Amino acid sequence: MTGNRILDPDVVRTWSERCVRYRRVTLWLWPLSLLSILGPIFLVVSFGAAAFIPAFTLFAVGFLAIGVALSVQTPLLFCPHCGHRPLLLLTREHPSLLSAEYCRSCHYWLRQPA
Repeated sequence: MTGNRILDPDVVRTWSERCVRYRRVTLWLWPLSLLSILGPIFLVVSFGAAAFIPAFTLFAVGFLAIGVALSVQTPLLFCPHCGHRPLLLLTREHPSLLSAEYCRSCHYWLRQPA
């Protein structure tokens, strides 16, 4: 036990494995987001206002697919010990669940403490 937080090597290892898996299975979302942003701009610049509907459709479908994919993979980032979100709010200090150091619900360390 470190302070009022509990250090369990199995929880730390499981969290690390889940973070690596989450990054690996969501890597394809970066090119999709780039296509969803630049594709509509290219269409409208190239074909004018007549391409607005296909451009907006590309944008909307791309970001809908990103949202669905992220929501399917988000359970990987729940605490391996208690199954809750380790962070209740995302802040500048913790802009992602991947940056969590310990679980705010059960107080288990998710990373090796410094």
